Amino acid sequence: VHWSQFTPLLLTAFGKGWFETGSISVHFKTPVTHLEPVRAFISVPSKVVGEPQMVDVWMEHADGRVVLEGTASVGLKKKDMSTMVQRKLKATKPVKGSLLFVRMPVGTKSLDVEKDVKISNDDDESSIISPLFPYTLKQKLEIITERIPWFTKEGGISSPWGRAVLPPECWNAIMLGF
Repeated sequence: VHWSQFTPLLLTAFGKGWFETGSISVHFKTPVTHLEPVRAFISVPSKVVGEPQMVDVWMEHADGRVVLEGTASVGLKKKDMSTMVQRKLKATKPVKGSLLFVRMPVGTKSLDVEKDVKISNDDDESSIISPLFPYTLKQKLEIITERIPWFTKEGGISSPWGRAVLPPECWNAIMLGF
């Protein structure tokens, strides 16, 4: 629910290019629970649509506390970006002792065999996107607050690609693996 609140803002700012070359990099500041009301914001982008650029993004709880902050970009190559999270990581002092998570270098491959991802509009257990995302696509689309017609099979035919696109909150479940 929360990631999809950025979608209309980023489509307005960057156009369809955000789905093609866009990225979002955020750092969570305070916890947020499923279906908790939040508001998404982005800084004012360049007026030139299609121009490579980066904007600040943030999300707030209803009481104004910051949920997350970061950057979103379109059209930039990794070597041309300096995201807020990259800057935070560079400024972080090494930790002595054990960590809950182990930092792995960019490009590290999982030891698990990669699995094919099957996304369908079916509403049975076999169409759950991943164990990290325990919803079917149909269930998720029923609760997304900022619905984009392109997310549905029927509305997808009006997308620039002529088919449905996956809502952003499904992406990280796929990228994190099964």
